[in-house]
Amino acid sequence: MVKKVKLEGNTISFEVKLEGIVFNVKLTAKGEVLTGTYTYADGTFGIKGARVKIM
Repeated sequence: MVKKVKLEGNTISFEVKLEGIVFNVKLTAKGEVLTGTYTYADGTFGIKGARVKIM
């Protein structure tokens, strides 16, 4: 379940619970790329994603 969704400009943040673990996610969109972090009990880690163009 996703909670605490917040959109500010090109940045979205939210909390999601998966298998009993709560993750706090913050993503920023720039062009075709999303970058950000997710945080949980073991620390903070980076995320990067890009749109895939299918011909």
